[in-house]
Amino acid sequence: MPNPPDPARTQTAWRVPVAILGVVLLLAVGLGLFVASDLHARERRGEAHATLRRQQVALRDDRHLVQLEQAGLTSVINQLTLAGGSLAARTQERDALQAQLASTQTQLKQTRDALSGLTNKVAQQVVGIDAVTQCVKGVSRALNQLSVGDKAGALVSLQAASGSCQSAQQSGASG
Repeated sequence: MPNPPDPARTQTAWRVPVAILGVVLLLAVGLGLFVASDLHARERRGEAHATLRRQQVALRDDRHLVQLEQAGLTSVINQLTLAGGSLAARTQERDALQAQLASTQTQLKQTRDALSGLTNKVAQQVVGIDAVTQCVKGVSRALNQLSVGDKAGALVSLQAASGSCQSAQQSGASG
């Protein structure tokens, strides 16, 4: 009969393959974890690159929009500069017109004052002319009456005209 196997040897014989199997399993698990970690890192790196590309595109678009806004602002600044120059010219014109208006108003006041004085003088002359007219009419009546021999009527006509003749004489002396 064959010799029975030695139990100490049998225990050691199965331990070596189990240990090797354990080491291989540990290596496989480690390699699996490494590969999974590497895949996860590559996936994250790909996502990061995709995010970076999206951000670069957005940044390029934003830069283009900023350039357009700057061009628009430059145009607005140019328009404001032109409007400012035009406003300054209009302000000078307004100031000149205001000075002209003030001068014209002064001349108008002087003309009105002169006209008022002339109106008063004309009114006085009209009164004087009326007095002269009444005087001349009275004297003319008296002369007509004298020409027909009516001395009494001529005297009455001259006395009636004497007030008008005195007023005409005073008007002529003052005017």
